[in-house]
Amino acid sequence: MRSIHLLLRDGTRLRTRVAVTPRERARGLLGSGHLHDDEALLVPGARSIHTFGMRFAILAAWLDDEHRVVSVRRLEPGRIAWGVRGA
Repeated sequence: MRSIHLLLRDGTRLRTRVAVTPRERARGLLGSGHLHDDEALLVPGARSIHTFGMRFAILAAWLDDEHRVVSVRRLEPGRIAWGVRGA
């Protein structure tokens, strides 16, 4: 899985893993114990996000084509969130 850094408007830098291959996309965060406050996972083109099998909640952000945040939602374990228009 490749890594990039995302810079937020407030200056926060996120170490971001990018799930590119079908296997990386399918695995996502499964098996991870947690994410640090400065970590993220980017899944380009995802139409939905789920937290089935996870042991921790996540903040899911939907981005537009220019990588601007369109929506943010907290997902507890065992939940699903569908795509957002414009993201």
